[in-house]
Amino acid sequence: MKRFLALLIPTTFVLAGFRLFAFLAFDSVPNAVFAIALVAYGALVTVTALILRRRQFDTALTIVSGGALALAFLSPIILPETASVAVVVPVLVVAVALPYLQRERLSMLAAVAWISAIAIAMLVEITPVTTTTPAWFQSTLMVVQVTAIIGLVMFLLVESSRHLRQTATQMADANSALQDAQDTVRRVNRELRGRVGELERLNREATLVGQMASLLQVSEKADEAYAVVGRAGRMLFPGTVGAVLVVPESRLVAEVATSWGDPELERKVFQPQDCWALRGGRVHTMDHPASDPVCAHVSDPGRGPYVCIPLTALGTTLGVLHLQAIGEPAASAAGEAPSGGASDAGGVRHPTGTQFSDDVRDLGLRVAEHLALAMANFRLRETLQVQSTRDPLTGLFNRRYMEESLERELHRAGREESALSLLILDLDNFKRFNDRLGHASGDTLLRSLGEFLLEKVRREDVPCRYGGEEFVVILPKATKQDAHRRAESLREDARAQWVPYGPGVTVSIGVAAYPEDGSTTRALLDAADTALYRAKAEGRDRVVAAGAA
Repeated sequence: MKRFLALLIPTTFVLAGFRLFAFLAFDSVPNAVFAIALVAYGALVTVTALILRRRQFDTALTIVSGGALALAFLSPIILPETASVAVVVPVLVVAVALPYLQRERLSMLAAVAWISAIAIAMLVEITPVTTTTPAWFQSTLMVVQVTAIIGLVMFLLVESSRHLRQTATQMADANSALQDAQDTVRRVNRELRGRVGELERLNREATLVGQMASLLQVSEKADEAYAVVGRAGRMLFPGTVGAVLVVPESRLVAEVATSWGDPELERKVFQPQDCWALRGGRVHTMDHPASDPVCAHVSDPGRGPYVCIPLTALGTTLGVLHLQAIGEPAASAAGEAPSGGASDAGGVRHPTGTQFSDDVRDLGLRVAEHLALAMANFRLRETLQVQSTRDPLTGLFNRRYMEESLERELHRAGREESALSLLILDLDNFKRFNDRLGHASGDTLLRSLGEFLLEKVRREDVPCRYGGEEFVVILPKATKQDAHRRAESLREDARAQWVPYGPGVTVSIGVAAYPEDGSTTRALLDAADTALYRAKAEGRDRVVAAGAA
């Protein structure tokens, strides 16, 4: 707009000069009036140009509109021809509508260009044909005015075209920038969804591992703990075959304590040296049978990659957590998974069929850590229980456990109104045997008697070392007659068992039963002990029942 006004101002003053020359040379009063009008209009446009430099677009539009409106009213007053009226009407319409147009620069430039072009055309149309003005001058003036109008119109067209191209370029750039921004937003959204899915997966894994760890802590038996790990393994490691392999303290064999994904793994037994993880004491991963060592306990290495994680706690390897992929799993419902692993609809990571995922291995390490600590606690608890309830020499229950068990069985027999019997065994001539052969031989004999009792008694019976060479066997739900018959069998088997130790190595047995011989622990033990002393007094190597004549 500034460039157009810079061109319009001199053009207006040049045309005013021509009009003024016509007045002075040919005494044409209308030309003088229009010269004054053009000078006034040029001054008005000049003021508008100055205002535009200050970026006061509203004021500039108002001045241009007012000038055009005044010029439109002035022309029909001076020369009221029909052509002038035809020109005045559009000028009036534009002048009135101009202040209400949108204020974008392109609209403003088009409006001002239209007004200026109409104003110049009006000046040409109202040029009077008078007899006082020579024809040559009128022709020259017409040529000058038409040339000026064509030049202004061409300039306006060029400027409008340039602005349109600039606007189109800006719009294209804006569209491109908008498209780039939309692509960026979509990419960021995908990344955010992926991270949200990853966080959900980690949160679910942490929750499941935490629940598993809590259940392991409150499990009272190893079998309960293995069942907990089996259930957790199915949820934590979908798309895998898994197993917990336990190595006993003897380290002779390793067996499957729990498994999932393959029924053939249940109750499987193998040698510890068959597992590379147990050999090396560190994690062993097999991604491809052709390039990695394969553990002998893996029945189908071609099924997929696997990892064996040692269960190590307190410096001892207690077993192995085995995880094997079973083919290519489906992608997660939340989207594509990163390379090396996929997620199920619940968000838990599982391995692919070509490479074992680091995420699954890390998760397996966390599970193995909790499981190893639980197994170590169970073994420690078992060791403490054995130390507190077992006699270290014979392996039988100790006197404290015997008294607790007898008290418990008496309460049960009273509640169920069932039978209960008690045997007290004593090695005959043990002191003489011990003095003759030494304490080491005596300990060997006692240990042999412990093994003998463990072999001969029923599963529900409770064999105990009462003290020295005396032993007690609690026989739940056994009558006195049953107990006497079993005591005779033990005595005869004992005589044959200890022939290698020399003559005189026999046992005497006292028998007592509830409730006829006593209803309390102390009473029943005293009755059986009295019967034992009677057997000793009657010549040893015999069975005597309490209360017998």
